[in-house]
Amino acid sequence: MLGSQIDKLQGKAEKAGGDAKAELNQQIKALKQKWDAAKKKMAELNNSKDEAWKKLKSGMQSAWDELSSAVDKAGSKFDKKKWRCTFWG
Repeated sequence: MLGSQIDKLQGKAEKAGGDAKAELNQQIKALKQKWDAAKKKMAELNNSKDEAWKKLKSGMQSAWDELSSAVDKAGSKFDKKKWRCTFWG
């Protein structure tokens, strides 16, 4: 899950030095904000009816894609492994 990937990045950022550490910490802070927004959207989806679900689904997919892309970008600072996580399968 992306939350655990963000935690792993945080651990690696703590071991980084100098400007790289500062840059990664900024990226991780932004990732955590996006993660919180995605969790909020998920809570909305869980509480929605069928019609509301259709409206929220596209917004959730967009938020998930943005978060996943940001995690990939931050993860690429450490290695070439893709950190991609899919939401809809």
